[in-house]
Amino acid sequence: SAMAMALPVLLGGCALLVVSCLSREIFLFQWSHVSSKSAVAYIYIVLVSYVATYWSYIWLLKNVRLSQVSTYAYVNPLAAVCLGVFLGGEKLGGRAYIGGAIVIAAVFLILQNEKKEQAL
Repeated sequence: SAMAMALPVLLGGCALLVVSCLSREIFLFQWSHVSSKSAVAYIYIVLVSYVATYWSYIWLLKNVRLSQVSTYAYVNPLAAVCLGVFLGGEKLGGRAYIGGAIVIAAVFLILQNEKKEQAL
């Protein structure tokens, strides 16, 4: 539900606000230092990274087997890296490619194991 999705974010935001007030860091913040690029990135993170991915996770929980849903935790960061490369022009080093290949191989093995279990 929407409440289940909103509650962790709301509580986390409240906790961060309290810490910011206690450390007096909140009083140093100036809106004029926030660039439009940063504001757009923040809105993107809130809308796409949280809302869209959470709703897709809930959909997966309702529609596919749990072992397949577990691959979501591996694929989501890989998708974020790919978006950074294709949309943000980020460059990847050799380790990132090796890590990505390991993630893809792990997801493949999980899904193959799932198929074998279903066949039994």
